[in-house]
Amino acid sequence: MARKKKESGGGGAPEWMVTFGDMMSLLLCFFVILVSMSELKQNQRYQKAMESIKRAFGYQGGAGWISRDTPPANTNQQDLMNLIMRKFQLQIGKSSDQGIEGENPSVKTVREGLEFSIGGQISFEIGKAELLEGGKEQLNIFAETIRGMNTKIRVRGHTALIPPERYQPFRSLDELSYARGLAVKAHLVGQGIREERITVEACGDNEPLRVQAYDDATRALNDRASIIVTESLVDKFTGKPQEKPQGIIDG
Repeated sequence: MARKKKESGGGGAPEWMVTFGDMMSLLLCFFVILVSMSELKQNQRYQKAMESIKRAFGYQGGAGWISRDTPPANTNQQDLMNLIMRKFQLQIGKSSDQGIEGENPSVKTVREGLEFSIGGQISFEIGKAELLEGGKEQLNIFAETIRGMNTKIRVRGHTALIPPERYQPFRSLDELSYARGLAVKAHLVGQGIREERITVEACGDNEPLRVQAYDDATRALNDRASIIVTESLVDKFTGKPQEKPQGIIDG
């Protein structure tokens, strides 16, 4: 009877070694990432690194945010700012009147979101709350960029420090600043911005752009209204309907 040929074992590394090698490669990559992040001194670069890691692992959820002066990269604030600036750059040189900072309104990012300010001689008269035609035109352009959104808007009225006889019939500078905020709100609503999006605040003369303002031209820079487009949605501030107690029948 013929003797069976003894089967020889397969060549190469055992299966457990392949898995072990993969694990060690992943650990090496992990420590390389740790070392790389330890060298990032700027918050913005750190955030970009985190976003790259999320995309590499296919993560689609949210992540924590590192506090810094600029808004998060995953918001639409930067796109909104670029859109507003493009629209107002078309208006440069069309008015000889002085605005909040030169001929154009100011746009900047703040902690709550994006702040848009109008003011100066083209928006309000000293001691008055009525919007001038220049301010209305600027608000019309701004309203086009925020119409149709669902985020909350804060309108903040400001005034210059002037004696009481110059802001009558208003009883105080707070009342004057609130009236300016209401005037801005009414104009935005007339331009199609939903009223429930807008809240009005009175700042009086507490936040001047120019502290030492001794003439009307300089004081005009403090007569302004600022509009803050926040990241908060309107639904977050809408209460839920009260539940009807069981056993109560309408009619």
